[in-house]
Amino acid sequence: MVQIQELKSEDEFTDEEFDSEIEEELDIEDEFDPSDESLADRISALKDIIPLETRNSIKEKFTNSVAFTRKSSKVLGNLIWIVTTSSLLVGLPLALAIEDESRISMEEKSLLAQQSGQQEMLGEESKQQGIVAPGF
Repeated sequence: MVQIQELKSEDEFTDEEFDSEIEEELDIEDEFDPSDESLADRISALKDIIPLETRNSIKEKFTNSVAFTRKSSKVLGNLIWIVTTSSLLVGLPLALAIEDESRISMEEKSLLAQQSGQQEMLGEESKQQGIVAPGF
């Protein structure tokens, strides 16, 4: 016949020891106040979660994008400078020449209007020498 015997566990932890450790962990968690942590502490704790290869890849991509942004902004600034100075060197004298030309043409029109006005005044006297209808 088979006899049943109760064997005592000789593990590291007994039920009493395990219960006491759980209580200690719960006490530690109760004492933990997340408002005491700063944002920098939380971000630095996240560093351990992300693997080293991934962190290096992210850093390399960020560094490359910053370098590209700097170079492209410098090129864009140089291009804007070239366009601005070229437009000032070419456009300003051209605008002044066009304005001067329009002023001269307005003076010519004014002079022609004065001359035609004088001719009309003088021309009316010469027209009166011929036959004139009554009332004119």
